[in-house]
Amino acid sequence: MSVSISKYFIIYAQPNRSSDIWKKEWTIDELMDAPGTSRIEELDIMKSGKLTLIHESPLHRVFKCLCEARLRKPVAAREAQFGQLNFEIWQQKRGGIVASLEANKNVSRCATNLLSWAIYRDPFAIRPVRIMKSDFIQLKRHVMENLGGEVTQVNLGKIKSTEVNLRQFYLKGSHLERLQNFDEYIERSGDIKSMGFVIPARKEFRRISFRIKYWGGGQIYSPSDPLDHEILGFLDMLDRLFVSGPVKG
Repeated sequence: MSVSISKYFIIYAQPNRSSDIWKKEWTIDELMDAPGTSRIEELDIMKSGKLTLIHESPLHRVFKCLCEARLRKPVAAREAQFGQLNFEIWQQKRGGIVASLEANKNVSRCATNLLSWAIYRDPFAIRPVRIMKSDFIQLKRHVMENLGGEVTQVNLGKIKSTEVNLRQFYLKGSHLERLQNFDEYIERSGDIKSMGFVIPARKEFRRISFRIKYWGGGQIYSPSDPLDHEILGFLDMLDRLFVSGPVKG
């Protein structure tokens, strides 16, 4: 199985415990009936929807989400408009990552709340990931030192020193890590909003180019048609860096 387009992703953290399932399909109505879900503001945009298990291996599960959700209201529109959305959610069975592919933030959150209810009987067990400055620095170190990659994008906030006082600092290009004072800017920044990388091809993995943001969303620029093992390898790297534990070696 391969995903024809999986450029946009959002990662979430799941509990480190058994995630057995007892059926293959769940609906948004089931989530709305679950205790405490009145607190999920994103549910207001959902008109209908269902989550279906479509693939399972010893390492992961893939779910298809079909839903009707409120779209962004055009300026000239008098009433809210709804559209049919179709995307996938990948769940590690031996790790801490759940990821939606090709879904916007609000719809993705509803779908992972439903998945969380389906697996753990707790709509909030699968939770958003916030990537801290130290996490980005660890990712940068791992990509460069262990994978021979490079930094291609960086968006920093609140850089202050005796020489500069910047609210935001954005760079895009090749091998940004080679720029003079690059590491100093990162160290002096108040936060890191996003970073982009290229990892060269290795063994059975093709070259991958991607960006990830502080709230867990991002884009895979290439390959545009990642295979199962490439998606799983990417999620495994993010899991060990941001959720389950540090990468070793």
